Amino acid sequence: MKKFFTLLLTTIFLSGFVYAEKYKINPYGQIKNNSRKVTGTLPQNVFSSSAVKYIDILVDYSGSMESVVDKLKDTTKSVIDTIPKTTAVGLRKVGGDFSCTMTRQLAPIETNNASILKASLESDVYGNEPFVLGIQRAIEEDFANLDKSTPKKIIMITDGGYTCKDNPCEYAKRLIAERKDIHIDIIFVKTNFLFFSSYDDTKLSCLANTTGGMIYKTTDINSLPYLLSKSINTVSKEVASQLDSQRNNYEFIE
Repeated sequence: MKKFFTLLLTTIFLSGFVYAEKYKINPYGQIKNNSRKVTGTLPQNVFSSSAVKYIDILVDYSGSMESVVDKLKDTTKSVIDTIPKTTAVGLRKVGGDFSCTMTRQLAPIETNNASILKASLESDVYGNEPFVLGIQRAIEEDFANLDKSTPKKIIMITDGGYTCKDNPCEYAKRLIAERKDIHIDIIFVKTNFLFFSSYDDTKLSCLANTTGGMIYKTTDINSLPYLLSKSINTVSKEVASQLDSQRNNYEFIE
């Protein structure tokens, strides 16, 4: 009996080392444990600088956003140059008439960014800003053929004005209850008309806060390209936490 318990304790002790041991990755991405290959390759994005693979940029095309849209036209090429080759990015306009129903995809979500460069020349800027509808269409249409287990990001660019009747905060609660793969970043930019009033700021900020996204604010329109590039290349809080947890199990070897 004594030998049995000794053997049992030894087994448990050694098992603890097995489960606690880190997998080691050679320079080719192959995972090895005690010099033996244990799986095909390193899990995708564990050590990647950017795990954002699918992004839809939603631009506020309401009347107060003319100066911001003009800035995007002038700087789209410089932003595109910062997008990782493995990241697929699309473009959708929100607004452009006074109906609160106007939203249209300008460029599909793909790694070939030439379509974004061409679409950025869209110029009809006026009317209201139906962001809730825009997000719904982005998820239902733009992200339609993508795996729901893969993280996706929506980046909203707006001055904070919101005149449509739907409630972004209530929508965000419904969204997060149904989808864990959607994260929303918001870039608030000062315009000649508005500077994200506290009321509208709170209404739209719910979309980021509830989905684990980031909020960026600027009073300098010239910083917009930098903030957009930063949002594109920054994972959401939830995804960053997941990656940190995964990375703890791996280390590189020569």
